[in-house]
Amino acid sequence: MKKILFLLFIILLLVLAGACKTSKTQLSNSSKTTSKKLTQEEHLQNTALFLDGIREKYSGNEDKAIGLLAQCIKQNPDNDGALYEMSCLLYGQKKYNEALPLAQGAVKKSPNNEWYLLLLSEIYISLKDFSNAEKTYKTLIDKKPEHAEYYLDLADMYISNKKYYDAIKTYDAYEKKQGLHPEVSIQKEKLYLQIGKTDKAIEVVEALIKEFPDETQYYGVLADIYLSMNMPQKAFDLYQQILKIDPNDGFVHLSLADYYRIQHQESRAIEELKSAFANKDLDVDTKVKVLLSILDSRDKKGEYYDALIPLAEIFVDSSPEEAKAYSIYGDILLEQNKKSVARDAFRKVNGLDSSKFAIWEQIILIDYDLQDIPALLSDSKKTMDLFPEQAEPYLYYGIAEINQKDYNKAIAALTTGKNYLTSKDKNLFFFYSNLGDCYIQNKNFDLAFEDYEKALAINPNDDHIINNYAYYLALQNTNLDRALELAQKLVRLQPDNNNYEDTYAWVLYKRSDFTNAKIWIEKAVTGNGSKNSSILDHCGDIMYKTNNIDQAVEYWIKAKENGISTEILNKKIAERKLYE
Repeated sequence: MKKILFLLFIILLLVLAGACKTSKTQLSNSSKTTSKKLTQEEHLQNTALFLDGIREKYSGNEDKAIGLLAQCIKQNPDNDGALYEMSCLLYGQKKYNEALPLAQGAVKKSPNNEWYLLLLSEIYISLKDFSNAEKTYKTLIDKKPEHAEYYLDLADMYISNKKYYDAIKTYDAYEKKQGLHPEVSIQKEKLYLQIGKTDKAIEVVEALIKEFPDETQYYGVLADIYLSMNMPQKAFDLYQQILKIDPNDGFVHLSLADYYRIQHQESRAIEELKSAFANKDLDVDTKVKVLLSILDSRDKKGEYYDALIPLAEIFVDSSPEEAKAYSIYGDILLEQNKKSVARDAFRKVNGLDSSKFAIWEQIILIDYDLQDIPALLSDSKKTMDLFPEQAEPYLYYGIAEINQKDYNKAIAALTTGKNYLTSKDKNLFFFYSNLGDCYIQNKNFDLAFEDYEKALAINPNDDHIINNYAYYLALQNTNLDRALELAQKLVRLQPDNNNYEDTYAWVLYKRSDFTNAKIWIEKAVTGNGSKNSSILDHCGDIMYKTNNIDQAVEYWIKAKENGISTEILNKKIAERKLYE
């Protein structure tokens, strides 16, 4: 039996070599801390439960593993290994409050176990209990002073607790053990600035410069401190030192630009920006951030804003294979209403990286704004092919086909595209309104009226849809009550629009309300309406219905003079009689 127990104990040690996901596992001798003496048989059963739990854990059966470990702990509450393993599993499931007492129990039973303490500290951090995490890291440092990384963890806890002086002292202790460390020193510099100890921050950075005299970034950090202290000359001298060490340092030109900006020397600042943007070693993202900061500023008339395009041009010249360079260049051109050139820049982006829908979308919008229908047709078709589940390209392809008078292709695209929008998407309005117009052209009036109703359900005050819908209901002599409702709303929305007054008059005419139709058509033929052949023709018809035959003929003649020349109109004029 003793041999079996010994063999199981050896197996247990091997299994636990990496048992917790967050750290390495060490199993202490539980028999030294147990408060209850287990018999050999009970010890064997407890060990078997523990091993079963570990086996289930590594098989991915975490809940089953937790159940077995819970049984193990119930049988032997002093089993620190089981406490630790169960805490690990619960921690991995983000059940921090349940994991905490188990980790605390493991540490209590085996207070010198480094991994138990590490798990406990991680749980405290997850619970944002930085005070107890701080205490745990202090314990780790006491017990494992050779592990310098624990000083950094402790400093993090001090910072979380806003104990900046303690954090600095801890960093000092770390550097005393490990030597000067740039990242630690920079963190100390930031903390000294945070607590208003600028002189100490300067000392820290000066020590870095002394230790690493060829690292230009530390000169820049020190220069930034001097700028913040309103000591520009000292900052300037440091920038000159940087240029001596590395004439190709792109960041120093950005710093000099900032220096000249503070000195209100905008022209020199812009020249430094140009030097920075011409530098191929200065990273692309930094250049983008600089341009965006200027682009997003409120000053749209200053020298910096005027320099945006020249800076962006330098950017693309120095980074001809960078899609981001052309993208920001296009944004700047578009901001300054240079749409055609912006489109060229966005097409350059697609030549380098065609995977960004936003760029294709921007090109389509510019095509539409420029009313470049061939380009809109081509670009929206390419975008549909590349991004078949994006609705917008179908809309603009449909619009392009409407302009080409190919209404069947437009209907097919619009019908497909609207299916990629949710039922509550406001953009459905544009699909329904354009579909309605297409069906009107195809003389499929029932479908047109259905789509107009759907469009108005989304945007009930769209005058274009209201006008078309009311007018074609009247022409089809159908649902004239709805036509009247729409026409009345139309003239309320746009009280001085000749075309809309004509629509209202025509709806009244179709309802045989000739007296009111005459009032509204007379309003319609004033101003621009006096040259509109369709309005003039309607006016003639309404005058005829109100027994003003001479006036009717006069308006028919004016309609012909302004563009209408149909057989029916000629017949009306010749015979002085209304034909519909």
